[in-house]
Amino acid sequence: MPSVDGTTLRIVAINRGDASASLIKAWVDSEYLAAATKVQLRNDSDAIIHPGSQLITFDIVPLLDEDDSYRSSLEMLNFVIQNKEPPRTEIRFHIFQSDGRFVVQGISLDAEQLFSLLRSNADRCSAVTVVNFENGCIGRGTPPEERFPTESDSIPQGLVDDLEKRINRQQEAAAINASQDG
Repeated sequence: MPSVDGTTLRIVAINRGDASASLIKAWVDSEYLAAATKVQLRNDSDAIIHPGSQLITFDIVPLLDEDDSYRSSLEMLNFVIQNKEPPRTEIRFHIFQSDGRFVVQGISLDAEQLFSLLRSNADRCSAVTVVNFENGCIGRGTPPEERFPTESDSIPQGLVDDLEKRINRQQEAAAINASQDG
């Protein structure tokens, strides 16, 4: 059973064989999250899966900034409230078995798990001062005119105003920093 706790994914790997297997790669296959979303092992030694069972912990790093993550978490909350299936999102694991075979196994994330992931990512990115691809808080790269919900979206107007104010403050601070540096 997978456990999603914010941006942390924990799984129990069970190796029923008598030799070790290797975790080659983990990635996101999603209709919602970008393929650039990172699924990183927290401890490299966990890449070797010995016979028996072991807990493996991953960090999930979506390529979303604080505002994109917050807005997306509200979208997932809408799926939870309406009891609807969210866009397909799976975390897949490429495993090399001791007999030379490769296996790809995956787990699906439901709306509640995606809500928790996106909300925690918004909190994580709020503490990041220098954004880059390593910390993933660079955002989707959407143009400013497309960053806000349209009339057809079900996000309350007060929230849109708050998000717009926060983004404007961030842009003003970045402009001031750029003028001081230049």
